[in-house]
Amino acid sequence: MKKLFVAACVSAACTAGFATAASLTIDGQNINVDSLTINSVGQTLSVVVTTANGGSNSSQSSSSSVASSSSSSSSSSSSSSSSSSSSSDSNSACGAWPSGVDRDNSYAYGTSLGQERIQIKDGITSMPFKTSGSTTEANKVDFAATIGVTNIKMEAWVTECPGQPVTQKVSFCHGVGSEVTGINMSQGSRRGYCKLQPNTQYYLNLRSNGCTSYSGCPVYRSLTKAFD
Repeated sequence: MKKLFVAACVSAACTAGFATAASLTIDGQNINVDSLTINSVGQTLSVVVTTANGGSNSSQSSSSSVASSSSSSSSSSSSSSSSSSSSSDSNSACGAWPSGVDRDNSYAYGTSLGQERIQIKDGITSMPFKTSGSTTEANKVDFAATIGVTNIKMEAWVTECPGQPVTQKVSFCHGVGSEVTGINMSQGSRRGYCKLQPNTQYYLNLRSNGCTSYSGCPVYRSLTKAFD
């Protein structure tokens, strides 16, 4: 049995008839048809299909939508590209988000918050953030295991791209500890704080060692804005 694929109809009305039943694929389903008629009236495109058993089906769509399908596809592709670019944050040099690295967009750098409960795994979770234009602002982030989570080691570090290894950490922005750790970050030179550059995209990476839960282990994250 032959299949019919309709690419376009350039006249006001097109009719296709078949000596033997043809097969038309619609939404992934094969339908036996005797004839196919396409009518174009104003802005409306009408498709009438006569099936092999004598029945008929019809559908209508805006001709302007059909004509602009290529443009819409291009626009959609552009939008997708923009979304992909946005998902990589503003540091385009990092490229696509690395596979195997979880993403946490909830890290509110530059604010003071109480304990937030988040999930981490033995794999890396990376948290995008951008520094402000201040040359004196300083912030702290602390992580602590929740009740019932024991024998878990946590390590946090800041990098210029998501999921980069500790060896590529920024300045001395690195903390490691058993069930608790943290990092003090400053956008200037401040004793006891690692130094970040103003108006720069960074990633706070966190991983555990000893989390046996497939879905991750709950820990508390605390944020403190120490100086403006």
